[in-house]
Amino acid sequence: MRGLGQVIRDAAELSLRMIRDLLDVNSIEAGRLSLERRPDDVEAIVAKAREMLAPLAAERGIELVVDVPPVLPGVEVDAERVIQVIGNLASNALEFTRPGGTVTIGAAAMADGIQLSVTDSWPGIPADDLPRLFDRFTLPTPARRSPAYPADPGGPGAPTPRAVRA
Repeated sequence: MRGLGQVIRDAAELSLRMIRDLLDVNSIEAGRLSLERRPDDVEAIVAKAREMLAPLAAERGIELVVDVPPVLPGVEVDAERVIQVIGNLASNALEFTRPGGTVTIGAAAMADGIQLSVTDSWPGIPADDLPRLFDRFTLPTPARRSPAYPADPGGPGAPTPRAVRA
């Protein structure tokens, strides 16, 4: 069992992340999201994201898989923002994937760059919810919510991943 200090630290980090996400959404909507692009390695970026998410996956009994080819071209990205996007998407996947399921963080070389992906083994987003996917504070259809979070209050939604496309 985790100690009280760790629980408090985790709660504080979650609160800070939520505040940053809300500030990012405001910056995105105002067209002022700051990106600091630098040459970086996709494998290293995905590894950092996995390291950040591994404790949550283990706690929930979900396998966290990395599917990155051994050789990918270098990229020029804001690594912190890319890790944030992967973290947001994978956190949602971990929330809705049932214990025993799998969440995969992947990367693939495409003709025009690198494609990052987060996939999971849950049933998916109902077609009725897709038009609101990028709306702030949007909740999934109640039947699709995780049993661990049946009254999830929502969050900033997916504007950050949409805005950080590189």
